[in-house]
Order: sequence, then structure tokens, then C-alpha cells
Amino acid sequence: MTTTETDLLRMFGPPTTQLVDIRGKKTLDWMESTAPPLQAYLPIVGPFLGAFDVQVQQLSVLVDANGRVERYIMNDSKAKLRMRNQRELAWSGK
Repeated sequence: MTTTETDLLRMFGPPTTQLVDIRGKKTLDWMESTAPPLQAYLPIVGPFLGAFDVQVQQLSVLVDANGRVERYIMNDSKAKLRMRNQRELAWSGK
């Protein structure tokens, strides 16, 4: 059984981005990320509270001109991505 573009749209909804090349192949991308917590919006102290913790998932699928999936790549930040604060950067020497 072959997965098609129609199957993907049914499962995931419309893609976040879509590109079409001159051969008619499409790259469909779906991206999800968690919203930063409210403390991220506090001026000056937000980064010190660990406010930039996010989790990201991305699915990128190449679909041929006939609508069949050729290949896909899935990325998932199972460990949260985190922007380091100034104190952590100073400690690491960067």
C-alpha cells in the first residue's frame, strides 16, 4: 500500500509550507512547537526563569508528480531545546 498526498492531508491537515519543483514533485512540511510560557514575556528576567524552553516536531515529505510519497524525514526534539541564559553562557566560556 502506497501513502498518497491525499492520505497525508487527511492525517495531518494542510501543510505549514509547500514547495513544487519544475518536475511537479512537491515537498510538504508540517511543523509543531510548544508556545513559550507566559514568563518568557517578562522583560529582563524571562530568560533567567528558563522561559525559552520549547519542543519542536517537523515532518517533511517528498511527493512525486502522481501524488505518491517518495520519502520523508521526521525530526522531534524529544529533549527540549532550550536557549541558554547569560549566566550559563558565562559559565561555559562561550
